[in-house]
Amino acid sequence: MRQIPHAQDSEIKILGTILLHHQLLPEVIEQLSPDDFYIVNHRKMYQALVDLYTQKKPVTEDNLMKQGIDIVDIIGFQADFTDNLEPYIAQVKDCTKRRRLIEQSTSLLKICYDERDTEKALNDAEKLIFDMSKDRPTSAVTIKEAVQNAFRYLSESQKKNSVIKTGFSELDHVIRGFEPGQFVVLAARPSMGKTALGLCLALNIVKEGTGIGFFSIEMTMEQMALRALALEADMSMQDLYLGQLFQNVSHFQDLCKSATTLGEYPLELDDVSKSLMDIRTQARKWVKEKNIRVLIIDYLGLIRPTRYRDNRNLEVAELSEGLKSLAKELRVPIICLSQLSRDVEKRMDNRPKLSDLRDSGAIEQDADIVMFLYRENYYNPDYDITAAELIIAKNRNGKTGRVNLVFEPETMRFT
Repeated sequence: MRQIPHAQDSEIKILGTILLHHQLLPEVIEQLSPDDFYIVNHRKMYQALVDLYTQKKPVTEDNLMKQGIDIVDIIGFQADFTDNLEPYIAQVKDCTKRRRLIEQSTSLLKICYDERDTEKALNDAEKLIFDMSKDRPTSAVTIKEAVQNAFRYLSESQKKNSVIKTGFSELDHVIRGFEPGQFVVLAARPSMGKTALGLCLALNIVKEGTGIGFFSIEMTMEQMALRALALEADMSMQDLYLGQLFQNVSHFQDLCKSATTLGEYPLELDDVSKSLMDIRTQARKWVKEKNIRVLIIDYLGLIRPTRYRDNRNLEVAELSEGLKSLAKELRVPIICLSQLSRDVEKRMDNRPKLSDLRDSGAIEQDADIVMFLYRENYYNPDYDITAAELIIAKNRNGKTGRVNLVFEPETMRFT
């Protein structure tokens, strides 16, 4: 007899992680039901966790014991946890599908052996095979439904004015602004200024009252806050870091005023989320509880994949697809910063092309908009240091082209 498909270690990882990080329970509940757990004790433990969540009770050892879970089991589970649940959830779900397929296939064999009427056996088998596939998700709709949805989208867009302006008039003229569900990639070579431009976009947008969620994987939230403060106060980053501004009463007062103003903006920072699952969890929370309408991620290359592969292209493809799906699910634009390959530096003209996107062609495929930040001074020190270009290389629903920007190196501002 072959072993029934199940993922015992993955079930333990999931339960152990939930017990240590209770805030992940809603995320897991969305993806797994108690029946997905094959081991009886694991199923009971997860059912108890689901019951506590449904009853809005905290996940404590006392409450779990009231649900009939032994404290010895609790201690055992807590000894095994992970910082990335995605691959373990995927394994458990995969085993569930295979078990159900085995059950239905067994029923199919029974029909073949027991039913004497061949035609009836064929009909019953066809029905069973149809039932096996009908629960698979489908996105197919009639053209009538698609047209109705399109009109509804246009109507709602007009009412809600859902297009979010970038604060750069030339850029808005080309791309119209950011739309709900868009996956936007802003790419550049290291030290070109993509983080600075991402933060400028964030501040432009929040000043209009639109909530921004900013994932800073590369920099700490304190570093991001100092950059934002320098931009808001129009002060030199160097003076801010060296403490020069604290020696002048007038400048210090201006700094405090800018800090107060900055604190009123609907801007949320996260420098803790590192994996795609972490980002999903925090993004859903922000959108639901903080009315966040735009997400910015700095940057794609630092996001941990749900599972590590030998091929980096496959990892990046999974991340790109995951972020695009998240944008569609939450109906918010996601602006993801990304690095370019060194190929741009092997050409006479160093302006980036779509083929320069690092690690995977999937980024180009998934993105609705791809923008490249380019400063000639990066390659030619004699060139005007303030000159910058934003190259719109892909725009799924509109024009492409170049937008001229001005870069202020002291404050790291783009205008």
